[in-house]
Amino acid sequence: MPAFREGGDLLLMMFSVLVNRADTVSMLGRYDAAVETLASAQALLPGLNSGAREARFHEVAATVHARAGHYQKAYQALQDHGGAERRRVDAVNSRQATELKTRFDMER
Repeated sequence: MPAFREGGDLLLMMFSVLVNRADTVSMLGRYDAAVETLASAQALLPGLNSGAREARFHEVAATVHARAGHYQKAYQALQDHGGAERRRVDAVNSRQATELKTRFDMER
């Protein structure tokens, strides 16, 4: 991924490529390669600090594991997806509440 090194969103681009690659490779029946690619994508998650990306990762992980017939792992990934979605929504709501409070305080 040397072409991405020039941009400021290197981690995001690499993460997106890896997650989409894992999804595509699993469709081709190459589950070991898909799981390995998912592990590489998961290693980038802490640097992204994004609830939306975390939710996307768990969504794709669930799909990959389900395609492989690993239903327990797929179920766990779906539970993780739900938790990530809740955290993402909570963060959005918190930002909106802070913005509205600031606007309200400025109008007084």
